[in-house]
Amino acid sequence: MTDDVNARLDEIFNARSQKEAEALRIKNEIQQKQKSNLQDFLELQESLIRPTLESLAQKLKDRGHNTKVFDIADGEQISGSTRVASIGIQFLLDTAANYRNANEYPHVTLTVEKNTRTVHFSYSTMSPSRGGSAGGAGSVSFEALTPELINDKVIKVISDLYK
Repeated sequence: MTDDVNARLDEIFNARSQKEAEALRIKNEIQQKQKSNLQDFLELQESLIRPTLESLAQKLKDRGHNTKVFDIADGEQISGSTRVASIGIQFLLDTAANYRNANEYPHVTLTVEKNTRTVHFSYSTMSPSRGGSAGGAGSVSFEALTPELINDKVIKVISDLYK
């Protein structure tokens, strides 16, 4: 009887150990994939996204409108929330905007989706004492992201801001 109990307990706990080992293996694979995707996004941020946003910022500056290109590091704490890596352009409608969080003034932000190798666009046309709208503006794979797409998303917000 004791051998039967021990065999059954061994079977239960061996199965549990196998499930835990498999769960740990999957977790490690996911973390490695996320790390790799984050690194790819950061490279894309510097080679494609930042130059495109900075070019737009210069064009707006040439027309007398101030902007700021900003980025948020992966894991950065802002207002008690942990953020994922992102980059965006903020429209500085008044001097107070220089000292406020990017999300308090109109902006377009591109955020990495580490699990899916996609970039998520979000926007806001709102600022203090002013109405507007905010929300998601679609997602695109790393491979499909182009300067033209970024420009189109930003120009739509500019159109809404200055109509």
